[in-house]
Amino acid sequence: MRINLFGNVLRNISLMLFLKGMAMGAADMIPGVSGGTVALVTGIYRELITSIRSFDSRAIKLLFIGDISVVWRHVNGTFLSTLLAGILTSIIMLSKIIEYIMKNYGLFMWSFFSGIILASVVLLFQRYRVVHLCQLGYVCLGAVAALVVSNSPALNFSANYLVMFLAGVVAFCAMILPGISGSLLLVSMGVYPTVLSAVAHFQWDILIFFSLGGLVGLISFSRLLSKLLVYHEHSLLVTMCGFLMGSLHLVWPWKDSSAVVSPGFINLSPSQYGVLIGADPHTNMCLLFMVLGLSFVFVVNTLGLRQSEQQGMEN
Repeated sequence: MRINLFGNVLRNISLMLFLKGMAMGAADMIPGVSGGTVALVTGIYRELITSIRSFDSRAIKLLFIGDISVVWRHVNGTFLSTLLAGILTSIIMLSKIIEYIMKNYGLFMWSFFSGIILASVVLLFQRYRVVHLCQLGYVCLGAVAALVVSNSPALNFSANYLVMFLAGVVAFCAMILPGISGSLLLVSMGVYPTVLSAVAHFQWDILIFFSLGGLVGLISFSRLLSKLLVYHEHSLLVTMCGFLMGSLHLVWPWKDSSAVVSPGFINLSPSQYGVLIGADPHTNMCLLFMVLGLSFVFVVNTLGLRQSEQQGMEN
């Protein structure tokens, strides 16, 4: 009986982690939304960074010795594989859907994402309070950085393999930073449509170079990030809060082009949208989707807190 119960607990934990991975994967697909924020809000961020950082010289030595089980435990393999499975499942399932929805229902989609980011800002500032002038400076620094990145003209790199490798480095490093959207940086580089199309249509040559770049970026950058979290955790995270706050204007639903976020866009009021675009702004429906986005984040955060409390009581 106890064995069955223990097995059920493990399955429940794995399912919850898999779902968190799916949420991260979905977030990483959307310009302006950060998978790192999802990891932070759902309470798995520190374990994620620590696990990635464990791919070190000791792991290589253990691998050459041939003790796979020890290597697996050293790199927290069960955690990473479950999370990665959720991320990949979400990306594969959602790539074509997101591509279609962005083009046909952009107003509702961006309204939902506006709610997600706004709720994330509120939760993160509740968790990492700004009590000193220096910390306020870090918040402003993050917000200004977000505005600079989001308003810079697209670099329009040609989509060769080297560029895809570099894009992978940038996107995957951003993926593990709360508040920084890897997809947003891909938009700034001018390669977001190429990467989205490659995922949706399984263009393996592009995906391989993009993934290799991501692997290099993750392993190298996670070590630096881990050290920053040890010595400058609060400063780093309030800076990320500022970055997230500065990116709010990116997902404002009423734009001169609501199908896809692109540098140089102009945000409009609902009434301006109706006049200039000549389409129904669907104000009430957009507000409803914003509320749904807010509710989604608060529900996920509440579930994460309850799970953490239960684990603390068990320990």
